[in-house]
Amino acid sequence: MSVSLVQHLARARALGMFLAAAFLILPGFISQAPASDGKSHLIGNPGPGANRAPAAEVMVHAGIGYSVRNHVDHNLYSIDLASGVATRIGPTGYTDIEGLAFDVNGVLYGYDDTAEELVTLNLATGVATPVGHSGLGVTEVGLAFDDLGALYLSNEVPHVLYRLNPHTGVAVPVGLQSQSICGLAFRNGVMYGLGGSNTDNLVSVNRTNGAVTAIGPLGISLVDGGIDFDTNGVLWGLEEGGRLFTINPASGATTVVAGIGNGFEGLAISPNHDPDCSGAIPSLRSLWPANHRLAEVEILGVIDPDGDVTTVTITGITQDEPVDGTGDGDACPDGIAGGTAQIRAERSATGNGRVYVISFTAEDVHGGRCSGSLTVCLSRDQGVATCENDARI
Repeated sequence: MSVSLVQHLARARALGMFLAAAFLILPGFISQAPASDGKSHLIGNPGPGANRAPAAEVMVHAGIGYSVRNHVDHNLYSIDLASGVATRIGPTGYTDIEGLAFDVNGVLYGYDDTAEELVTLNLATGVATPVGHSGLGVTEVGLAFDDLGALYLSNEVPHVLYRLNPHTGVAVPVGLQSQSICGLAFRNGVMYGLGGSNTDNLVSVNRTNGAVTAIGPLGISLVDGGIDFDTNGVLWGLEEGGRLFTINPASGATTVVAGIGNGFEGLAISPNHDPDCSGAIPSLRSLWPANHRLAEVEILGVIDPDGDVTTVTITGITQDEPVDGTGDGDACPDGIAGGTAQIRAERSATGNGRVYVISFTAEDVHGGRCSGSLTVCLSRDQGVATCENDARI
């Protein structure tokens, strides 16, 4: 703090003035000039143009796909897309669930072309629950939701695109297709189809009339399989011979990633979920001694249900005492916000302890986010672990 500003504040206090509009701006934080109203004061918010400290990151695992191994054991499996490892979840209770698709809420749907039923599948047990009977005499089906929540079904026979009611299973024909399509996927306004029964190509599908437009050859031969996009926009495929591969959406060209064993039909990749801030805790719950030094506080306990890398950023810091009040030591600033929070270990010697409130946001690599706030206490006296929060936050 400069000499001129100190003198100005001294004169302001002597005249009983309330100085509320002056700010000292330094890299990485905003420190509000002293106030004396005893309420919560914003002391740390870097703002969109400020420099930020490096954010804390939590490293976690890759994305997960799901498929049913109909030609082996009729069980639902999870598939680690990064490693190609398939893990058995449990029996579906059906004999031929093929097309798979997640809705926007993360519910996994499937279609059994033997029972002619639309079902939902439990990701923890594999058990399928019937939604409704469609009565369609179709084989080798693909399933996908579009951006409006409409559910579509393609097939090998009779080459008709259908729209299914996700609540009842009732099917309405959209239009004829010129070839077998055993898998469907949707992204950025385009529905893609996987050519089955040795047509071996990638196509786009018109949702209005079912018309098919060829994009290009896959470069591999397959009879049946499924496709879906991951949250990074990569188009994945899985065919019943056990090859897991990626597809170039512009050309149809495939790259085989792994072999996971034969008998799989359909592929659905779990959509992104927001991080969970409900279990967040501060790395320091209380400060002592009141030595006027800055202490670093990290936000711990944020988890991501998808296992994505999550970045935590401090969005604001408030306290329930004046920033430069009586008997607190007059050090400045009291808080610095960035990837972690830095808060000053000082409090009024005549008060009931200082409470800092640290607000934060956690964001995963796909834009999912959660937010929260935590408190840290600096008691007035040594040995007293509690503070009284006077602020109306």
